[in-house]
Amino acid sequence: LKLTRQPHTTPRQTSALAKIAMPKSMHRASSLAQSWERQKHRLMAAAFSFVAGYTDAICALRWQVFATMMTGNFLWVGRAAVGDGYGNISGHDVQVGNKAAAWYYIVVILTYCCGVAAWRLAEHRYPDRGASTVGIPFAILMLAMELILMWSPSVPDSSTAYSLTVFAYAPMFGVQTASCQAGRLSTVTTAATGHIVTVCSLTAKDWTQELSKADRAKRFMGVTVLVSTLVGVMHGVVVYLWLGSATYGALVGVGPALAMLFWLHDHLAKPSRAVEKAKLLKRKAADKLRRSANFSESSDSDSESDFDAESPAGSEGSGDSTPLPNRELSGPQGRAGGTLSGATATLLTSTAVRSSEEAQKEQSQGLPLESLP
Repeated sequence: LKLTRQPHTTPRQTSALAKIAMPKSMHRASSLAQSWERQKHRLMAAAFSFVAGYTDAICALRWQVFATMMTGNFLWVGRAAVGDGYGNISGHDVQVGNKAAAWYYIVVILTYCCGVAAWRLAEHRYPDRGASTVGIPFAILMLAMELILMWSPSVPDSSTAYSLTVFAYAPMFGVQTASCQAGRLSTVTTAATGHIVTVCSLTAKDWTQELSKADRAKRFMGVTVLVSTLVGVMHGVVVYLWLGSATYGALVGVGPALAMLFWLHDHLAKPSRAVEKAKLLKRKAADKLRRSANFSESSDSDSESDFDAESPAGSEGSGDSTPLPNRELSGPQGRAGGTLSGATATLLTSTAVRSSEEAQKEQSQGLPLESLP
């Protein structure tokens, strides 16, 4: 049944008509599938937001720079470009008015843009696999840089070299922002401003009218991102306080975690071959079990029907096994036999009638009956 949206119907009424036309079992299965799909999206958004909040807390405390959101870096560029102080290029030593610090933040923004461009090119070359494709080399770059900070004391001792290490982290979050915004999640997991506006706007709308299911899902998604980001930031601050100012190694697991999340994100858009093969094998096994169950049921029913059909024939045959001469045959042979016997009887009757008439005629003429043919 194809339902069309009429001008006088609302989306809620159209949805109600669809529920009436759809069978209850089908509607229940569709609702469960949609609910599970939304749940997966929320879990993915929560994981991305937690990692982004945690990384931003560490980066802000290390270098006074943001690796995941560029709004704060633009503020730092403006402050460093027109301020009055002096300082050096090190992020944690940046002061107002340092011209060198302005280009430092600009380079961070450009490396972030390189991550966005890399994702777009990979997505064009490998549809629905862009994030997982470029996420692996960027994750290796992040892991290598964090290991260098842990095992090479000369890099942290140099303020300039130490500040430049943030360039290895920004591209990864450019990939995250672009893929989450344009992918299956359709939301930003590295910023809070848009989600705050969405939650407040839909909450105010809920006071005046009932929200649709899509609006409720959007508000829940905004709350999920905000809470996960806040929890990630708090976790990053705790790690920084526990390790002290030398937070070397605090971001070791961020690169591999994001690479795994990118793979899961791309799996939401298009399942991988391994997952599709596993689902196909599972479906084939279920079909085989179903066919075997149906075959056993059909064989049982056939045996019962054969037994019921053979019982009357056996009782009739035991009573009289001699075929009757006048028993009518079924089928084409029976019909042919019946036609032949009828013609023979008619011929014999006409012959007997002619013989009797000739006998009476000869008797009337005085001839003996023996002379008759």
